[in-house]
Order: sequence, then C-alpha cells, then structure tokens
Amino acid sequence: MLTLRIIIDVMMAITWLLTLEYKILGMALHEYVGLTLFACFIVHILLNWRWFANLTKGTYNTTRLLRTTANLALIVCIIVVIATVPFVSRVVYTNLSGSLPVGVWKLIKGLHKGAGKLGFVLLVLHVFFHWTYLRNVLGKIFVSKDKDKARLANIK
Repeated sequence: MLTLRIIIDVMMAITWLLTLEYKILGMALHEYVGLTLFACFIVHILLNWRWFANLTKGTYNTTRLLRTTANLALIVCIIVVIATVPFVSRVVYTNLSGSLPVGVWKLIKGLHKGAGKLGFVLLVLHVFFHWTYLRNVLGKIFVSKDKDKARLANIK
C-alpha cells in the first residue's frame, strides 16, 4: 500500500508538471495527461481518506491550521481545474467549449489556468509539509534494497 501511495504521488507530480507545459505537449496530449492526473488525484484521495475523517478531531495549532488550509486550498484548485475542463477542452470534450460566448470562455480559461498554476504552488507546499515523511519512506525503500544487495554480496 505504501509503495502504491509513493507511485501515485510521483505520478501526480510528474503529470502536473507536464500539464503546465501545454504549449510544448500540444493540446491533445495536455488533455490526456490531465485525465491521468485526475485519475491519480482520485486514487490519492481514496488512499488518504483518513485525513478527511480526522479534520474535525483534535486541536488545531498553527502548524496544523497552516497545513490544513493549504491542503484544502489545493483541493479547491483541483476542483476548479476539473470543473472547468469540459468548457475549455478542445479535444476530449469538444461539445461544450464551442457553445460558450467568447468572453465567458476566456473567463473560464483564465480560471482553469490560474487554478492550475496556483495548485502547483500549493502542491510544492504540500510536498514540503510531508518532506520528512517522504524522505523516511524513500530512505527505507532504497536503503533496505541496498542492504539486501550488500548481504547477498557477502554471502557469495
């Protein structure tokens, strides 16, 4: 389960970075990578459902309040990006994007881009908040393999 969490988290970070480079990827690949990011987000939320269950439990010191606010803001950004996709899409959801007045489409496109960029900043903050945990988990994954290799080398 822990390895799945790490894989999903790494995939989310990579796909988010890729979606920010839509001019390089092209619109079609941007949209399909975005769908992959959406799927990773859903899996991430399902794997971390206990966080939501514990929101109303315990006391809130400054650190917990800051982390919770940043995480909720990140979730809002993701929801805004997801909610605006059908209206700005040119490949996956072409029916809705063509029926909007230009001014409304530009507003929704601005929300989509702004939420995506702000969300990435909040994602970096989210990773920063969990850096010690990530370092320890990754250390256990890679160090344990190196120790096993060293033990096997000594046996031979």
